[in-house]
Amino acid sequence: MKRRWSGGGGGGGGGVYVWGNGSLGQLGLGRRVTGRRVPVLLPSLSHDGLRIIDIAAGNNHSVAVSDQGEVWTWGHGEYGQHGGQTSVSTSDLVDAFHYYQPRPLVMDPGVKIINVECGSCFSLGRTESGDVYSWGWNGHGVLGHGKGYFSHAPTRIAALGSIDRKVVSIAAGANMCAAVVESSQCPIQYRYLLD
Repeated sequence: MKRRWSGGGGGGGGGVYVWGNGSLGQLGLGRRVTGRRVPVLLPSLSHDGLRIIDIAAGNNHSVAVSDQGEVWTWGHGEYGQHGGQTSVSTSDLVDAFHYYQPRPLVMDPGVKIINVECGSCFSLGRTESGDVYSWGWNGHGVLGHGKGYFSHAPTRIAALGSIDRKVVSIAAGANMCAAVVESSQCPIQYRYLLD
């Protein structure tokens, strides 16, 4: 499930719809729902005032982003694919059902995500300014930070950005990622001088 969406909130039939296997909470419908054979509305992300513009699904987790840059995650989270500021997903350890409904992911101040992707056990987010953040399991180096790096916290992939490059598209497979990078004609982009 990977689609761009430009509909509104809950009014007029718009919203986020989910279906398929939900045994690990990846549908976001709570702990009692183990699956749906036809698309059903996900009420927590389909109300007036919240406009989801992008959504992605991994093996057992899902990620969505609103027009305000808010990131929502749900489903299985053993490998840090929900993000967070700690090295262990304490919500999953204390309450295994915590992420069976969408939960907001706190990003660093000033980071506005506009596009999300999911791999098998990791997530990616592309910002409005063209940076890419990754979090979760780093098998095969999918987080883009080098060998052995593991992060629950969303971390900017430094190798993709520079003063004259910006990422315009991202993709994630089960165990690999790709990005389309655009080079600037101007040798200096002042946004990096202000960071």
